[in-house]
Amino acid sequence: MVLRRGGRDLPLVSLAILLAVVALAARKIAAASIGPAVLLIGILAAMVGITYTYVQKKVRRVGSLRAKYGDESVVQRILRRQYWKGQTGEQLRDSLGPPDSVEEQMLITRSRQVWQYGSPDVRITLDDGVVVAWGNRG
Repeated sequence: MVLRRGGRDLPLVSLAILLAVVALAARKIAAASIGPAVLLIGILAAMVGITYTYVQKKVRRVGSLRAKYGDESVVQRILRRQYWKGQTGEQLRDSLGPPDSVEEQMLITRSRQVWQYGSPDVRITLDDGVVVAWGNRG
């Protein structure tokens, strides 16, 4: 099993700390004058909106994956952007996104596809739509 790096979610803890800093700054400026405080409160409201949207998007994605696969271990692997032997092509696409390119081969007993991803450089081989192997280009 390999964990693909990249595409990590922005930690909500960092957003919470940033929101707290902006709120404290807004209070200090509000004591001094009204204009800058209104600006900072607007920024704070925008940040809260962005955070809410981010959380809702994540909740919808998790719910969609749970409804689609019905197996929590598969959902967690997909959310961690992992790939593994026995994974279906649909699960792989949900985990890593669409490949940069696909090589297709028709063998006597099966159909083979090699999905190539550019970052990091990796080739994932699927036989009859199921992951069987992977490796780096070269």
